[in-house]
Amino acid sequence: MIENRKRNIQVKFRVDEKEYECILKKVQLSGKRNMASYLRYMAITGRIMNIELEDLKITSANVGRITSSLNQIAKRINATGNIYDEDIADMKDKVDKVWQELKSIRLALRSISQ
Repeated sequence: MIENRKRNIQVKFRVDEKEYECILKKVQLSGKRNMASYLRYMAITGRIMNIELEDLKITSANVGRITSSLNQIAKRINATGNIYDEDIADMKDKVDKVWQELKSIRLALRSISQ
């Protein structure tokens, strides 16, 4: 009888109680008939995602630089009452660069989720 099975290779692995409860919840949410069906589906069609956070680190650093520059400009304005067109242009360039970085990150994340 076992020789007639469509799937004749068995795969086993061990989990602890918390992992088992988590798997059971996901099986129920998935709508699959049983755990074997769910695990087989996830092992075959599930996505493996390695997310590189370097772009986010760079963008965060750039936002920090903008904040620092804005604080310096605000101090200068408060001290002298003057604002310089170069400062405003520089800030616009920096903010535009951050927006471009964020758009790029958003597009990359969108392509992962599809």
